Amino acid sequence: AGALPWLVRAVEAAPDDVEALAALADARLRAGDVDGARTVLARGLTLAPTHQRLTALQRQASRLLP
Repeated sequence: AGALPWLVRAVEAAPDDVEALAALADARLRAGDVDGARTVLARGLTLAPTHQRLTALQRQASRLLP
């Protein structure tokens, strides 16, 4: 969870940076914040629907309970 505040700031500074969005989604999933991760993933996939890391994280999030 230590990286989350930094990643949130990175996404706030560059909201269209899909790499930052992927990193934030990954960190949220690891922290157990599935809803937060899904929100970030939706944003990232809107910008880059075929981004490999985002799509992999989306599959991972979809396997988790709501």
